[in-house]
Amino acid sequence: MGPLIGRWNKFLEHAFPLRAAGGKVSFTSLAKRVAADQTMMAPVGMAIFVSSMGFMEGKNVTQVSQKYKDMFVPAMLANWKVWPAVQMVNFRFMPLPYRVPFQSTCGVFWTVYLSLLNGQTKER
Repeated sequence: MGPLIGRWNKFLEHAFPLRAAGGKVSFTSLAKRVAADQTMMAPVGMAIFVSSMGFMEGKNVTQVSQKYKDMFVPAMLANWKVWPAVQMVNFRFMPLPYRVPFQSTCGVFWTVYLSLLNGQTKER
C-alpha cells in the first residue's frame, strides 16, 4: 500500500495546496484533503484489506464478497471516528516525505483493530 499512499499524498498535495500566497494554512483546503481521503481512499483501502485477508484465509470470491458486506459498514464507521483526526494531523504537520511513515505507523494499530473485526465476523 505504501507506493499507492505515496502517490495519493502527492495528488492531494497538488490538488489542495495548504498554503496560499500569504503563507497561511488554509483550513478549507485541509478539510478538502481529509474529505477526499476519507471518501475516496478509505473505501479502496478497506476493499484491499478485506479481499487480501479473505484470500489469505483460503476463501473463494463469493465468501470474500460476503465478508466485505459483513465488515464494510462497521469498519468504515469506525474508520470515520479515528482517521479524519489522524489525517488532519498528518496533512497539517507532517512534511510530504514523512506522511507515509506516519500513516503506516498509525496503520499498524488500525490493522490490529480490523483483524479483530475480521475475526468477529468469522465467528458469525
